[in-house]
Amino acid sequence: REEGNANESLWTVLQNPNQKNMSLPQRLWNYLQNMKDKTGDMENKLQLLTKRSYASNTDVVTQTSVFRPPTLQDLNQIQVPFVEGYWVAPPFRIAVLVGSFFAFAPLANALKTILEIDKREFDIISGQFAPTVGILYGTFVALTLEILYERLGSIQYDGTTEAALLANTAQNVLNFFRGYDNEARKAYQSIADQVRILSGESRGAEMIAMIQEDPYSNLLQLVSKHEKRLESKGKLNPAKSALFQALCSDIPSLMAMRSKRLSDEAAKLPPTHYLVLVLLTGLNVVGFSLATLNITNEDGNPPFEACLVFASLMAIFTLCYNFCRDLNDPFTGVYQIKRSTGSAYLYQIKWLVGQETNFGHTIRFDDWASSEETQRDDARDALLSKYRPYEQELTLDQLESRRQKKRRRIHESQSKAATTEFLQSWDLSTTGTDNNNSKKSMEKKEITTAAASSSSASNSSPTSNNNIQAIKEDDTSPSVTSSSSKSATASNNSNSSGGGSGGSSLSLHSQTTDSIRRSKGNRKSISYEYFRRTSGFQ
Repeated sequence: REEGNANESLWTVLQNPNQKNMSLPQRLWNYLQNMKDKTGDMENKLQLLTKRSYASNTDVVTQTSVFRPPTLQDLNQIQVPFVEGYWVAPPFRIAVLVGSFFAFAPLANALKTILEIDKREFDIISGQFAPTVGILYGTFVALTLEILYERLGSIQYDGTTEAALLANTAQNVLNFFRGYDNEARKAYQSIADQVRILSGESRGAEMIAMIQEDPYSNLLQLVSKHEKRLESKGKLNPAKSALFQALCSDIPSLMAMRSKRLSDEAAKLPPTHYLVLVLLTGLNVVGFSLATLNITNEDGNPPFEACLVFASLMAIFTLCYNFCRDLNDPFTGVYQIKRSTGSAYLYQIKWLVGQETNFGHTIRFDDWASSEETQRDDARDALLSKYRPYEQELTLDQLESRRQKKRRRIHESQSKAATTEFLQSWDLSTTGTDNNNSKKSMEKKEITTAAASSSSASNSSPTSNNNIQAIKEDDTSPSVTSSSSKSATASNNSNSSGGGSGGSSLSLHSQTTDSIRRSKGNRKSISYEYFRRTSGFQ
């Protein structure tokens, strides 16, 4: 928006007089103020926001041409608008010749009326004045053209060299980050941002990018982090190490070339320089007019030959002035930098990313990365700290997919285990009381048989009777049927005289049996509760 306001033309102001809720006089006043600031000797924001481009046309930053092979047609330079190249058009030059031809006679008569001086003194003054002014004018014009030509060539060289280094860096970046698509995408997006800056953004936009988020600094940081990651994994082979050294050498060279290019762009001649040029041109015109005051025809007017020479001089002076003004801006007008070589390197960068099938479609040349993409990158970087190092080259979608699969796998295994354990406990508790009571009665029979055999070899004791009574009380639970109670009672009656050494072993056996039964009951309740919570079973 600020670039649009800074580069707004008078025609745009007249076409949209009611824009921004301002009247036409207010907009005209703002336009004049902007023009005053843009043409001042001091550098300001409006001068920094002047448009410039190191590409032949705007197709370099068109997103639709990423996957299209470049052609020589893409290197064609855009035609110069008539407003910028009017001074070389034949109608303008003819108008200057004709106007100067007919304006010389009134100018000579006006000077003759003003200057009333002796002819001998006039010849002395005009003979010394005209050559001196001519020498000053020629020297000043030669100095101006030398400065402007040197600046034009330096800017063209800097832009082409930076584009060539950037293309070489882009190739090395693709090889260095091979196999790590996410890091390669970030690194190549930094290169794409610099391509967009070179292709059409102003010097002010580039400086803001340098201050806030420098593409070259971001690229160097990504390269350093990736080198450390490869070294920690033991994957930094000699080829990767050579690429790392090349990138560490090329990126600082790009920064140095950019600073030189920006410095050359800032070395613009101030408006005061052209004011001096205009004054010297006016003095030359006056000197020639004074030299021809004594040459008049019968009507008192300058001869036809004098008018023709004056018209030719005025055409040359006008051409030299416009030529110097046009050279002062190497990005607009007739005399611009040649962009075909630099554009070829920029198209090479764009074509390289077009060949990448993994992340080529995600690189943006036409605009900065959206805030949503930046947030996704930040979220991915936050997730990387929670994963193993070998997963750091995965994209955010892959990380999320792996995370969901891991959760689903854990949930399925836990649900399966809980379901199996619950079904087993369910079978044990609901198969039928007959089976459970028969199993318990068989256990009781085995215990009482062992107690009877041991009591037959020893005397009876109160300890054995107490143990048998504990087993008998345990059998009175609600889950025990009358048949099992009867078998336990019969066993108790048959072994009422048992005792001796078998009492202690029988007591230990009964305690173990009770603990097993209690642990089975706890496992059933815990398994059922876990299964109910995880699987939604009611």
